[in-house]
Amino acid sequence: MSSNCQRAGGRVTEADNEPRLPATDVLNPEAGKESGPPVSWEPTDVRACDPEHLVVATLQAFKPAALRRYLQRKATVPRCYEYTPYADGGFKIAVPSHALTIDTVIEPWKEQISTAKLPEPAAAYVRLIDVSTVATFEAGNGDRTRIRCVAAFPVKEE
Repeated sequence: MSSNCQRAGGRVTEADNEPRLPATDVLNPEAGKESGPPVSWEPTDVRACDPEHLVVATLQAFKPAALRRYLQRKATVPRCYEYTPYADGGFKIAVPSHALTIDTVIEPWKEQISTAKLPEPAAAYVRLIDVSTVATFEAGNGDRTRIRCVAAFPVKEE
């Protein structure tokens, strides 16, 4: 029972009037629907996030034009960043091709972080060529695969 479809004005029509399947899966009505933008952004523990998501979120926030170049590079090089773990569970992520560093060592700015009432587990030091800031990372709807980076306050490089 083959369908004899024809193009008519840029759309597909059924030539032999066979019934078409519905656009959504009857057993799973949520299949195929886009999830849409997150309703809420909540601070998330930066140490519990995937490093790749942190890099993408940081580039989106501070260098959106560089994101495309990063993703192109990632397609040819499996891991475009250097990951250095710390004994306390923290880490330092370096992306040399984009002069990006994300570091969980925030001791020099703890007083400013508490004054700004930022959640410490969500805070990290972010450095790019013309950016040096303490930023927080937030999860969309509590989903750690949907991360955004928000600049909290600029810091002077040492």
